[in-house]
Amino acid sequence: MKNDARFSNDPVAAALRAEADAHSPEFSQELHERLMAQLETRSGGAAPLAAGDRFRPRWHWPAFGVAAAIAVAAGVLALKITTKEPVQTPDVVKVQPKEVPSLPPVKPLLDAAGKKMDEGKYGYLDRDARRFAGFVLSQLPGGRE
Repeated sequence: MKNDARFSNDPVAAALRAEADAHSPEFSQELHERLMAQLETRSGGAAPLAAGDRFRPRWHWPAFGVAAAIAVAAGVLALKITTKEPVQTPDVVKVQPKEVPSLPPVKPLLDAAGKKMDEGKYGYLDRDARRFAGFVLSQLPGGRE
């Protein structure tokens, strides 16, 4: 990591690297060989796996068992859902519709609404104009009172 280009301009990384290098011992080949010898004696002298050897885990059989159990449970559930007994419905009583009373004639209502809309089509400005004219006339000398 001493030659890592990512940390070349970082003063904090440089300080941390210098501190780590100050406390790290040099690599000891003798210590390495002693540790490796202890590992071999603890493992019963078994040789480490070669590059071509493949580790074969034994977890796949329980995983297949769990998958099979889930598949069986899903199948039973699907079978139970799709094969329901038909629901017995009670006999339906036919209801005779009642006669609805006829509506009152619409034309008189529309005529009355039309008259009211005609009265207010100018926002009652004509009525306000008449009131304003009466006010102006009442202010003139000799006007109506």
